[in-house]
Amino acid sequence: MLMHMVLIAADLWDVVGPEVVPFGPKESKVVQAFEKKKQLAMSKIVLSLTPSQLSFIAGLENPHEIWKKIKSLHRSLSINSILSLYCHFLHISKSPTKTVIDWITQVQAATFELENTPYPVSDLDPILVLTDSLSLKYEALRTVLDTLPITDLIPHNVIIRIQSHETLLDLYREKTAAQVQSGSTDSALVAVYRKRGGDQGARNVVCYRYGRQDHYQLVCLSPSVSHSSQFSGHGSTSCNSSPLFAGHVQDINLDNTPVDTTYAF
Repeated sequence: MLMHMVLIAADLWDVVGPEVVPFGPKESKVVQAFEKKKQLAMSKIVLSLTPSQLSFIAGLENPHEIWKKIKSLHRSLSINSILSLYCHFLHISKSPTKTVIDWITQVQAATFELENTPYPVSDLDPILVLTDSLSLKYEALRTVLDTLPITDLIPHNVIIRIQSHETLLDLYREKTAAQVQSGSTDSALVAVYRKRGGDQGARNVVCYRYGRQDHYQLVCLSPSVSHSSQFSGHGSTSCNSSPLFAGHVQDINLDNTPVDTTYAF
């Protein structure tokens, strides 16, 4: 309001309030007078600002745009706007779909908005917002932060520790996924192994080449060793001496009942 009156008294409001551009070449006296009044208006506006407010009008060269920016900042400093900013700041939470980087950036942006009000936040405020939104996976991090000296409890240190903890969690998730994938592969191999005899069914299979148990004809490695010397205690099991084609075996159950099974080797 005061600046508005100063500009009117200096006969400069016509180049600040309404966005009017005179017609004519740049060399004309009307255009040159208009540009001179714009420069004077910009000088009065900028000189009335505090150093902390200059960053908001950086890069603006039109007094009309500068006035609109200052007007919006003035309205944002009202008590209702500040309360709204604080409510937004205190209720920033990390959703499961939001990354840690996006969440930290959102908290930093809200902190910056409040720092330019008459009631800026302290260093502990963003730390409380960040730690309060963490899930139970970050409980160890909370314990570490509780042991930090008060001089080290600053937003920058807390953000670095949160990002480091998130990196460790990502590595743990990748390792767990790899173990689950490996376990699934091992289970499939065990299922195939048990289907073909396995540890529990070793006596259920015989080699049709020499009548020995514990392996098939296709995987017979020592045909010169007799059945009684290599597999003593398993009992003798006779097998059909008729020629068989590769891939066809005859399983023998524990009660010596033959079961024909065709396997794909």
